[in-house]
Amino acid sequence: MGESRREDGFTLVEIMVVIAIMALLTAVAFPAYRTYALKAKASEAVNHMATIRALQVSYKAINDTYLPLLAHPAAVPSNYQPWGNPGDNNWDELGFSVDTTIRYQYKVDAGNTGDIATSFTITAITDFDCLGPPDDTWTMDQDRTITHTDQYK
Repeated sequence: MGESRREDGFTLVEIMVVIAIMALLTAVAFPAYRTYALKAKASEAVNHMATIRALQVSYKAINDTYLPLLAHPAAVPSNYQPWGNPGDNNWDELGFSVDTTIRYQYKVDAGNTGDIATSFTITAITDFDCLGPPDDTWTMDQDRTITHTDQYK
């Protein structure tokens, strides 16, 4: 009589369905992971700007002015690099240094008053995608007002 024959294993269609599901999950998860990773890297900028701000406030308490700081490193980084020697004595005078590698370029200019004696703006810039121009910019002023402009969404 009619014997049914059973084979173990998966059909081609079943395997293709599983691969399609995995591809869909990857397509959804990767952009979310990338954004998460970039935000984690961006925490460097906020932490270093907070330190620079605190040092600026202390400096002003003694010297009645904030200290302008030239951009360092000289070029906007596209990967991690050592802090190195800024070549600007103001960084040393402020007392800011980093023992680890950095991902952002930092500078301090006169703030909204246009006078470094009364206000300043710290700017942190990087190029995450290495394609230029910079795609992530943070600023902080003497009042701790932070702005963030990112192009990597």
